[in-house]
Amino acid sequence: ARVGALAQRIGPRWPMTVGPVVVGAGLLLLAQVKPGSTYLTGVFPGALVLGLGLSITVAPLTAAVLAAIDEHHAGVGSAINNAAARIASLLAIAVLPAAAGLSDDFAAGYRRALWMSAALAVAGGALACITIRDSHPNRPGARVPVGPPCIVSSPS
Repeated sequence: ARVGALAQRIGPRWPMTVGPVVVGAGLLLLAQVKPGSTYLTGVFPGALVLGLGLSITVAPLTAAVLAAIDEHHAGVGSAINNAAARIASLLAIAVLPAAAGLSDDFAAGYRRALWMSAALAVAGGALACITIRDSHPNRPGARVPVGPPCIVSSPS
């Protein structure tokens, strides 16, 4: 909620630039996990940084998507945003293991997959920095019409 409020004040450009870079840092920390690592010292730091990066990114991204469309199409915009996120996840699950060679040596493939993911996240942050020019605040919460009123009076 705090990042969403910040993005409302400063616009989505900087949160959508910094957030993916922080995500990339979290992924690089997770790439350091080795067999025998403990959760507290091996996994938790990377998961914490990754979560922070996602928190910085997701609310401004959703707000930017919804602010870019007419209020009348807010539902469709939200659905497209969700569908794009799901498709990206499916592509990552389908393509990344093969590209990283996870079937050959799991530990080495795991590290390669996280390095590749980190590079893609940082590239996404750079792309956001370059392409999102409107650093003006988003308009405050759009009023989304839900449909026709329940009681429609007929002409007399």
